[in-house]
Amino acid sequence: MDIEKELENLFDIDDDLSELADSGSEYDPYEKSDLDSTPSKQEQGESIQVKPKGRKRVKNEKTWKRNIRKDKHLKGKQYVNSKGKVVHEKQPKIGPCHCSNECHMKITQERQIQIFNDFYNLESLNMQTSYLFTIIKVCDKQRSYTQNPCSRRQKSRVYVLLDSSGIEVKVCKNFFQNTLLVSAGRIDRVLKNKGQKSTLPSDRRGKGPSANKTSQEKIAEVKDFIEKFPAYESHYALHKSINRKYMSPDLNIIKLYSLYTEQAINPVSNFVFRKIFNEEFNLSFHPPVSDSCRKCDAYAIKIKAAESKAHTNNLKQELELHQRKAMSARTGLQNDTELAKNNPEDVTVITFDLMKTLPTPLLSTGICYYKRQLWTYCFGIHNMGNNDVYMFLWNESVASRGPQEIGSCILHFLKNLLQHSI
Repeated sequence: MDIEKELENLFDIDDDLSELADSGSEYDPYEKSDLDSTPSKQEQGESIQVKPKGRKRVKNEKTWKRNIRKDKHLKGKQYVNSKGKVVHEKQPKIGPCHCSNECHMKITQERQIQIFNDFYNLESLNMQTSYLFTIIKVCDKQRSYTQNPCSRRQKSRVYVLLDSSGIEVKVCKNFFQNTLLVSAGRIDRVLKNKGQKSTLPSDRRGKGPSANKTSQEKIAEVKDFIEKFPAYESHYALHKSINRKYMSPDLNIIKLYSLYTEQAINPVSNFVFRKIFNEEFNLSFHPPVSDSCRKCDAYAIKIKAAESKAHTNNLKQELELHQRKAMSARTGLQNDTELAKNNPEDVTVITFDLMKTLPTPLLSTGICYYKRQLWTYCFGIHNMGNNDVYMFLWNESVASRGPQEIGSCILHFLKNLLQHSI
């Protein structure tokens, strides 16, 4: 039986008219939206790999107070240390060095300030260390002031700065330290092995393995356990939860962890389990209950991305016009409902919708969470004139939920359940 042709014959629809002409709807299923007009990378033949975004935000260590304090210390800026004491901003010590080389005559004060700023604008401690390692020369000592052949000092250091022309100028250690405001201890640590090794030193603090870090095998074990549970996409609230999938409504994080501990040997802690679930998966247990207008969401995205005020105003006017049309449609439905109530023999107004799919059977037994349950579909028709409601129920083994199935339900209602002939 052709449901579409039977409905057309029932309502005497003219084939010459557009199928959407009298619907009052602005939605055209054959029209591609503006948001989908740009070909994706996959359509262009490019392969992309996207890591699934977690349901909660991942920690951003750059925003931690401790790391902000470290960054300010590295840049030589003013900050408050962990004890609450204010550490003032670093400034180069400008002035004569009182050495025989007269370093202050070779490097001007403006050049000293520029060298200081360039040094503290380097991005990391390792880059500053590399600068010091490169600019300070280490060579064999040329003279000795002791008769002891086992002298502690076997090397000499030559401190160099670049003048405004980029030429290396030898300066004394005091002038070098005053310009860059670095301590003698830091210079000693940087140059400790320069005469023996040519590799640049690096900051190894905090790089060692953590004693209580969760192993990759345990993390993979938890991820494999969570992936055993079936998860489904929903057409509800896609604008709020892109790529989110939904698990059984009877599950929750506590039940999930309890099932994990029953089968795991040396299970991870509840905190680690929640952390993996929230950061590695975009899953939710709550059924999606909100829906939104496709055009309203499209206008909202376009308004945010608008580059000019004029374009923004035009989009806002189009959005307002669209919302007014929606309000007009709701007002029309209310007027038609009143007409159907006052004239029930001649006018019938119905509204219909497909409810969310229901898992069957609805059980809370642990083994059911690992199985794919049968989905039951529920389609409701509401007679606005007398408030009668008719529900059509079937499962996925009987039929799908496409236009033929929806049309057959409406056709059955019109032929058999209306109290007067149409």
